[in-house]
Amino acid sequence: FRDSKFILDTNILMILDLEEHELSNSLESLETIFEQLNISTVYLHPTRDEYLRAMDWRRTETIKVFDNFQLNVLKSSDCPFIQTALRRGCSNGEDIKRMFEKLMDLPTLFNDSLPITNYNYTELSEAIEIGENNEELKTNINETYKNRTGRDKRERPITHDAGIISGAQFIRKTDKCWIITSDSTMKRFAIEHCIRDENEIAIGLDVVLGLR
Repeated sequence: FRDSKFILDTNILMILDLEEHELSNSLESLETIFEQLNISTVYLHPTRDEYLRAMDWRRTETIKVFDNFQLNVLKSSDCPFIQTALRRGCSNGEDIKRMFEKLMDLPTLFNDSLPITNYNYTELSEAIEIGENNEELKTNINETYKNRTGRDKRERPITHDAGIISGAQFIRKTDKCWIITSDSTMKRFAIEHCIRDENEIAIGLDVVLGLR
């Protein structure tokens, strides 16, 4: 992994600022290892759009929960957003709105010192767009999802995944890179469609945590 780029998927970016997520205590040690290995952490532009949509949905759902349930009920939830909100002293929907004002901004640091940047240039954007319109790629992503869940994946997430996979494959022409994700479908797709003599295009947090 030395001197490589780690492309952070939406599901990774969403947990970095949640101190009550189960991985929160691992971020500092991971950041140290990334810096020692000269690993840069980036995201691609489709992930920014998906992040904002996902966080907006999460904000709406969390507000509903805080407006409709007593705090003693919420304390038993295993949702890291709810537990982080409780730790920050939130007690109602207005508190949640204020908490999400900051969470709606994409993280700029992996933990404390390693920058997270929007990696973007013209040729890469073109490669991402080609992936987003690649019907064969999107069909394959959906089939992997359907085999695991028994239902079709929604169009927007499929398009996002196709775009960042295509983008990562383009980056690999000149740099080492991996998509870092907690999405089991993305990890399975990467294994099933691994190009001969290359590493999987996407790996899970379990692999990353193994660097410690």
